Amino acid sequence: MADTQAKAKSPAKAAGALACAVCALALQVALGPAARAQQAPQELPFDLRYLGEVQSSNGCYPIFDQLLINPKNVEQNGLAWISSGGSVEIVYAATIQKPTVAVYEAVIQLKIVDYGPAARPRATVQVLAPGGDVVGEGHVAITGGYQLVKVPFRAAGPGTYRAVLRCAGEQCFVGAAAQVCYFAPRRVRPPTREERLAAHGIDEQRTTFVPAESVLGDVRQESDERFFAAHSAGKNALSWSYQGFEEHRFGVRWRFSVEQSAQGPARLGLTLYFPVGTGQLTIDAPDGSRSRHTIYGSPELRTLWFPINLVAGQYVVTLTDERVGRAECAVYSDLMLAR
Repeated sequence: MADTQAKAKSPAKAAGALACAVCALALQVALGPAARAQQAPQELPFDLRYLGEVQSSNGCYPIFDQLLINPKNVEQNGLAWISSGGSVEIVYAATIQKPTVAVYEAVIQLKIVDYGPAARPRATVQVLAPGGDVVGEGHVAITGGYQLVKVPFRAAGPGTYRAVLRCAGEQCFVGAAAQVCYFAPRRVRPPTREERLAAHGIDEQRTTFVPAESVLGDVRQESDERFFAAHSAGKNALSWSYQGFEEHRFGVRWRFSVEQSAQGPARLGLTLYFPVGTGQLTIDAPDGSRSRHTIYGSPELRTLWFPINLVAGQYVVTLTDERVGRAECAVYSDLMLAR
């Protein structure tokens, strides 16, 4: 009888293993390279003042997904899950020093894929005040694609606010969410240029704008209204794109000098739109030292800041894109040096 029961359970185990394998394959298809051809939302948030980060998570694991926002330019910018009926929880947290308006929004980018009518995935977001009270709550209308979830809440006072994303389903469903979210004032009108500069961490009074010295490859000079910190007259953007299995090589070079009196800590800023591909930023210092930073693809317009300890002499900064496959990049033609 025991043997009969064991044999009777084998098909069920096999079916369960097959279901898990199908879910795993589905995650690769839904969130892997093939998915990158899909269009991400056009207006994606970017505001360095209101970033929230993952405080804890349950039922998911880190991934890189080029269609998830990546304001901090990290190698693993998302959390993914494969669920066969369990639950997933991600907790984001951010500190609001002094609320400037009554109503804020928790903004989370995610993708949940529903495989069949029996899966019935569902998701909610709760926003918790510093004391633990629920100050905002909403149900996610799952679209099956990359989407922004916005939950309004009232910020009664300063402190650490949390946004809790919970997902569950009856059967196999897969999904992913960005590693960061935003706790930002609810916007009732388009941002002004000054507000956009502040969101990108740009203080024009304390920033030196360095024009590009040269380019590598067939780089196009264009006028791009997305680059709002326009100090270059006329054409303010440098862009390139390619697709194919031959090796491509593109790049931009900047050069600037530092006086003895200007030595000390500073930041290098680069505003760019790099939705497809991976780049390398190289900083060659006067003392012969070299630092390298990988630029990961991301669907939103970003300004990336890199700390640097300036010494007297001449610096050469180079952004390069050397690879095969597909890429698309537009860079603000001025490098920014902020103190």
